[in-house]
Amino acid sequence: MRISFLELLRCICDTRRCLERGKIVWAGEDGSFTHVRIDGCMEIPEGEKRCDCMIFYFPQNKRTVVFVVEVKSRSYHFAEVQEKLENSIRRLESLEEVRHEAVTIPVLYARRHLSDSRRTVPYYKVSTSKGRLTMALLNYGEDICKCLK
Repeated sequence: MRISFLELLRCICDTRRCLERGKIVWAGEDGSFTHVRIDGCMEIPEGEKRCDCMIFYFPQNKRTVVFVVEVKSRSYHFAEVQEKLENSIRRLESLEEVRHEAVTIPVLYARRHLSDSRRTVPYYKVSTSKGRLTMALLNYGEDICKCLK
C-alpha cells in the first residue's frame, strides 16, 4: 500500500497536543522540522504494525532527513520495534521523492534502555530497500539530532 503527500499533510501533529510531547525532542540549529503522526492517523492495512511517528527534518543546503520513530514507555522487544520500523519505512519509501531524495534514520525512544550504549547498537538493524540501517536508541528528552552525529 502506498502513501501520499496528502496523507502525510493530513497527519501533521499539533506539537502543543502531541502524544510524544516531552519524550521526543527536536532542536537542530538550522532547518525546520515537521512531525507527522502515523499511529492512529494513517490508514494502515489490518494487522500491520507501524511506528508512532515520523519527523521530517529539512536542514538548510542538505538532504532531507526522515526520522522514523517508535516510542516505548515500558519494556519492549527489539523484534517488535524492528517490525514496526521496517513496515513504516517500507510505506515511506513508496513515496518516490522520499526514496531518492531523503536519508532515513530509524529511532527508538524509551524511558530507559537495557544497554548502556544508547547512541547506536550495531546489531539492532532495520531492513529497508536501501539495505540495513542501524537503529538509533535515545532516552526520553534527548535531541533527535544526536542521531546525525
